[in-house]
Amino acid sequence: MRECIFLFLILLVLFEITTLFQVLVDEYRANRTFPILSDFESNFELSRWYSDEPFFISDRNTIHGKSSLRVSFGTDNYSSVSLRYFPSDWSKYKYLKFHLFYTGIDTLNVSCLIHDEPDKKNINVYEDQFIQRNYLINGWNEISILLENVRNYPRFRKMKMNKIKGVDIYTSRLQQVKNLYLDYVRLE
Repeated sequence: MRECIFLFLILLVLFEITTLFQVLVDEYRANRTFPILSDFESNFELSRWYSDEPFFISDRNTIHGKSSLRVSFGTDNYSSVSLRYFPSDWSKYKYLKFHLFYTGIDTLNVSCLIHDEPDKKNINVYEDQFIQRNYLINGWNEISILLENVRNYPRFRKMKMNKIKGVDIYTSRLQQVKNLYLDYVRLE
């Protein structure tokens, strides 16, 4: 019995060390490839992203490199994929750009939300975050966001472009699940 517990503890420690190693490798890679925020050429990049819906690296539809991120958007009021771990100083760049591949016939409304550190004084958090709506057509769509618009978007202040904390790509009230491919997320 003692041997089983000891073996379990060793496996647990190895798992934690492996996870830490993966995070450190991705952090090094993210800083080395910046201003590319994600190009999905490594499975380590998955830890930068979050979604309640399934997502995985795919080689099926790509616009840059060998891989893209296949993301499912569900039928909840809001369904999103969020970039949470990246170099946060965007002050020297003019654009955030990325590509979305859509296979539908009708246009699809996909929004992008960008935020910095929350402003504790602001009561309406939605006035404090940048939102841009985009209408996707069949095939590859390049989304380009002028960062000057992001900086000036909050109603009562300037966005802290050296402290960007998150990027959300989301849909709302879909009638059925939609699968999109995301690729080449970068600053220019």
